[in-house]
Amino acid sequence: MSTVFHKLLFDISEALATDELAALKFLSLEHVPVRKQEAIEEPKAFFEVLQEKDMIKVGDVSFLKELLYRINRIDLLAGQLGSSREEMERELQIPGRAKVSTYRQLLYGIAEDLTPEDVKSVKFLLQERIPKNKLQDNASMLKVLMEMERNGIIKEDDLRILKDILKEFRADLKKRIDIYEEKTKENNSKEELSNLICVSRHPAGQGLMESYKMENNPHGYCVILNNHKFKNPCENREGTIEDGSKYFFKSNS
Repeated sequence: MSTVFHKLLFDISEALATDELAALKFLSLEHVPVRKQEAIEEPKAFFEVLQEKDMIKVGDVSFLKELLYRINRIDLLAGQLGSSREEMERELQIPGRAKVSTYRQLLYGIAEDLTPEDVKSVKFLLQERIPKNKLQDNASMLKVLMEMERNGIIKEDDLRILKDILKEFRADLKKRIDIYEEKTKENNSKEELSNLICVSRHPAGQGLMESYKMENNPHGYCVILNNHKFKNPCENREGTIEDGSKYFFKSNS
């Protein structure tokens, strides 16, 4: 089985071009840090690192499938891994299944959609922020984005500078970042609400959360959901007003 697996990786690596390897490395930055990637110059070495990180292994090549899908090598996805574009689209809709972050997908998509002239414009506007030797003519947009990350110019929760650059000549891509930020903010709000509901339904000592000492002064803030009136008047909780008053008085005493 191991021989078959490594033959599979060998065949895929032989079919990948240099720019495609660069794309795979960029999409994997959350899992394989830049320092580890610097020595990788061929797909076989990249696959070896993914195996070391346990990102691909015999019986589980889901991450490799996703990577090939992201760089649009559907021929390898179908011919070598027995999957398809449609299957991957369904698979990656499942929450938690995608291993390439939405942020990384966004940056890769922007790099793919920029024309050579656009890339020159980006480099020109970054001259005061990034060393010139990193902005040479042969530097790809993916390398430029990596330098922007390395220098703290962009990060997952702060893409303002990239937006300011793109709005000068690619308003469509600037809008794409706006949409990403709006969705991220919306998802974060939903997660915070979910955590709040989870806490209110499962107080300490009921198996979900552990109690902890409250020794700080002041302790902080507590949000209490105190429902009094309901659609059905028969379900109104009249006593909750008194309970709330007692608790409020106690918590502030």
